[in-house]
Amino acid sequence: MTKENKNKIAGIIMIIVGIFSLLFGVLVLLAVENDKSDSIKATATVVDYDIEPSSGKKEYQSILEYTNQDGKIVQFKDPIANYEPRFEINEKVEILYVPSREHSEQINTLVSIYFLPFILIFFGFGSIIFGNQFYKNKMNFENKARR
Repeated sequence: MTKENKNKIAGIIMIIVGIFSLLFGVLVLLAVENDKSDSIKATATVVDYDIEPSSGKKEYQSILEYTNQDGKIVQFKDPIANYEPRFEINEKVEILYVPSREHSEQINTLVSIYFLPFILIFFGFGSIIFGNQFYKNKMNFENKARR
């Protein structure tokens, strides 16, 4: 198999992976937007931290508490862990939750809500662009310094 054919095959695979990643990213984005439209905003209070050892350091996950629309006090753990606390104890944080679904709480920040779809869409576009370059033999896996 020639180098050009290997590059075309690699390019086609990268383009296909990119298209699937792009489509999946758009689907996740649409699901996020749908969840946001069904969500209720609430203010949660950081009540504690869950501290876990990780690589010789401590990882902090905030434990938040809010009152749902039924008047029930609900606690949940921030899914993002950091080596430094993300929020202070007693800090107020805006959250979104879907009343009809348990454990649907998420902190209302751009990163918390849009990180996954952004990464998938970005990866999809990148894979399509690089796959196209491989397919056209403008790039290859065997680039060597020319002297």
